[in-house]
Amino acid sequence: MAIAVQPPDYTEQEEQGILLVAQAEDLGVVDQATFERAAEMLKTIKAYLAEVKRITAPVVTAAHAAWKAALAQQQGLEANALEAEKILKKALGEYEAVQRAEAEKIRREMERVQREAEQAAKAKAKETGAPVQAVVVFTPPPPPVPKAQGVAFTDVWKFQIMDAAAVPEEYKIVDEKRVGAVVRALKGQTQINGVRVYCER
Repeated sequence: MAIAVQPPDYTEQEEQGILLVAQAEDLGVVDQATFERAAEMLKTIKAYLAEVKRITAPVVTAAHAAWKAALAQQQGLEANALEAEKILKKALGEYEAVQRAEAEKIRREMERVQREAEQAAKAKAKETGAPVQAVVVFTPPPPPVPKAQGVAFTDVWKFQIMDAAAVPEEYKIVDEKRVGAVVRALKGQTQINGVRVYCER
C-alpha cells in the first residue's frame, strides 16, 4: 500500500527567500560599506540554504528511498519480459537478415542471367548482321522479405575508426575535461595553443 508523505509547512522559509531576493535587489554595491554589507548578506544566504537543506532532508530522503524501491520493483517485473523480447528480436533479426541475403543473391543471379542473354543476342546479331533482338529472361521473383504486423526492423548504421590520424579535424572533440584540469593546476601559467585562459570569481 502506498504511503503518502506529507511535507512540512515551509511558508516561513518561502517568505525568507523572497525577502532575500528583495534585499539583494535593493543593495547596490557602490562603496566599501555596501561591499561589506553584500558580503555579510552572502553569509546569511549561505546559512539560509544550509537550513533549507536540513529541514527538507527527511522528506527528500524518504521520497528518494521510495522512488528507488519502486524503480527496483519495476525493473524486477520487467526483467524476464525484456529478456524474452531480446531473444525473439534476435531470432527475428537473424531470420530477416538471412532472407534479405537470399533475396539479394537471387536478384544478382537474375541480373547475371539477363546480362549474359543480352550479350549472347548482341554476339549473334553481329555474326548474322541482323538487328539485336530484345531479350527478356523469365526468372522467378525473389522471396519476399518477411513481415509481421506490429514488428518493425530499424537499420542501425555503425562505424569503426580505422585510422584516427586520417579523420578530418571537424570530427574530433577537444578533451575539455583534460584542458580544465591543466588550467586549474597551472592557472595563469597555462600555455595551450588555441585556448584562452582567464579567471572568474
